[in-house]
Amino acid sequence: MGFRPEAVALKRFLEQCIEEAKSLTNDRHQFMLNYNSEAKEFILDPKLMRFVLNNLLSNAVKYSPSGGSIILEVMSHTKELIIKIADQGIGIPKNETGKIYDSFYRANNAGTISGNGLGLSIVKRAVDLHGGTISIDSELNTGTTFIINIPVKAG
Repeated sequence: MGFRPEAVALKRFLEQCIEEAKSLTNDRHQFMLNYNSEAKEFILDPKLMRFVLNNLLSNAVKYSPSGGSIILEVMSHTKELIIKIADQGIGIPKNETGKIYDSFYRANNAGTISGNGLGLSIVKRAVDLHGGTISIDSELNTGTTFIINIPVKAG
């Protein structure tokens, strides 16, 4: 997996990712973007970040009920960029959250929802290449929030 960072106009980039995710939903989900950063550009690998965001947004769509809200929130501080993606989906059992980044692992409650268990392992690797971390806050039948922290390199 290559790493090619460049200056990215983040808000526009996020809006494009949301538009791509909307194409998967047939208007069954509501997307909200909360952009809370004075910085306009960040040094990121756009190809890897597109994969990260598209994977997390498409998972939010797949695992959320029709009509549910998906919130993409961005904040930046002097030292880090924080990206949160929250859904109102089925959640992930607490005893399985440590395994979700393993290749081919799927949570027991995924049932018949399509997937191969590779997306989150690639997401974690892409976040790692940015020098960042990814964490999860999830509650069964309530929803899941993925939190990405990336060291800031303003463009």
